[in-house]
Amino acid sequence: AGGVDKFYTSHGSEYRNPHAPVLKRVFRSLLARWSTQISFHRTLDLACGSGEVTESMKEWFNAQGIPVVAGCFDTNSPSLQSTQVYIEGSDPFTYEAYEANMNVPAARYSFEDIENGELEGRQFDSIVSSYAMHLIDPSRLYTTCQQLAFVSTNLIVISPMKKPDIQSSMGWVLKDTFTESKVHLRLYKSIYA
Repeated sequence: AGGVDKFYTSHGSEYRNPHAPVLKRVFRSLLARWSTQISFHRTLDLACGSGEVTESMKEWFNAQGIPVVAGCFDTNSPSLQSTQVYIEGSDPFTYEAYEANMNVPAARYSFEDIENGELEGRQFDSIVSSYAMHLIDPSRLYTTCQQLAFVSTNLIVISPMKKPDIQSSMGWVLKDTFTESKVHLRLYKSIYA
């Protein structure tokens, strides 16, 4: 992962996902398939890139008449409106690209930060990670997934490959999976939910 970290450290501020047109289609399919099955009320766009997931979710939910608020927020705040979708993007490397594209602040925690308890005390309904979790060092995957399972009911992993291999011992049970345009989408439910 050192090469990946080095690339994103050098180019994160101007990052644009080269797969964005395909991913936009895939995100629409994901939302059409799962938006009635799970809650996206409090969503974490993990390893958010320049905001492709956030942007697609905003378009989708706004078209359904559901307001979307993007930015950093207190997931436990009683002031969160139940009729809205809140999306927090986080990426230690591409946060500047996200902020420029989405015009909202982004968090900057990494997978390592999450592994070390960065999200402790917070609660999300869904975490969406697009084209990122397969890059987690295998020696860190177990504890990172465990930490995510403590803070979210659902995990959606979007990947160009079948990895990562997330097992129930990591805190997640696979609920649904599909492939579109060679992109693998997996929906997991936390065993702690």
